[in-house]
Amino acid sequence: MKKELENIDNRNFVRTNKLVNGRVKLKAKSYDLIRNISTLVSPTDTDFWTYEVEVAKLGIDYKRAKEYIRDIMRNPIEIKDDVKQTFDCYSWCSSMKYKNGFITFKLDPEMKEFMLQIKGNFTKTFEKYILPMESIYAKRIYEMLYQVKDFGYRKFNLEELQEILDVPKSLIPYFNFKARVLLIAIKEINKHTDIYIPVNTDNLKDVSWIRLQCGKTRKITHLNFEFRLKSDKGLFSEPKNKEPYSRFVIDKIYIDKIENELNYQDVEIFKEQEIFLDFCKKNKKAYKDMSKSLYIHLKKKRELGL
Repeated sequence: MKKELENIDNRNFVRTNKLVNGRVKLKAKSYDLIRNISTLVSPTDTDFWTYEVEVAKLGIDYKRAKEYIRDIMRNPIEIKDDVKQTFDCYSWCSSMKYKNGFITFKLDPEMKEFMLQIKGNFTKTFEKYILPMESIYAKRIYEMLYQVKDFGYRKFNLEELQEILDVPKSLIPYFNFKARVLLIAIKEINKHTDIYIPVNTDNLKDVSWIRLQCGKTRKITHLNFEFRLKSDKGLFSEPKNKEPYSRFVIDKIYIDKIENELNYQDVEIFKEQEIFLDFCKKNKKAYKDMSKSLYIHLKKKRELGL
């Protein structure tokens, strides 16, 4: 069956949360390929069909299409349920064929429960946000955060997150994981998607916006992500459920708006800002009042051309 892909702005992938939280072992471009061809499936469909799609419309290099197809066929998605003590592997596709710039494929029948006739506990993501990101870790973390977008907060067990992301052993130590996975992923998520995580990605010592939870041995065991959704106008919306959301992070938005919205480059102001941030970390009320005042002050100066 030939079926045209939606325009990139409307192209979306709907699947159950179990699939979102599964362990993906694919390369970034291979994951782009399987997500994009999966957008041809509607969650209201009753069965999978054999689809044909033009590679040029998938946003991937046609010269490497065979490489991506092999990657998808060799690496199933793993879904683990610790409560039920189950471990399941599912192939993405039962067949994938490449010929003359077209890919013909059929999704594996075992994937039906995750993509067809979905009535609840699902996530819908848009490719216009995910495709521009280069890091597979950025793509995956974004999807898992978007799953709880109404809360603006998600807590991960560090070991489980590393397993879901299929992180190599060299990146398991937290300092390496932070430098090579977390900060790169957050930088791409903030730049390309509709989610904003207020973290200074240029400073490895700044982890104040991803709060860490340590066990008795002082080993980091959990990561607590706090984030907000961006609107089309670049503004930040309140999460629908505010309870788990930190007011401290909401106030930090004003400081980031100074850099991102106003693009104010006065060196002395930013030197003062560093001192200001250190002070406000000890006084949350002052942080709220002063960060807002500083933002308004700089905005007025910008409008007046000062």
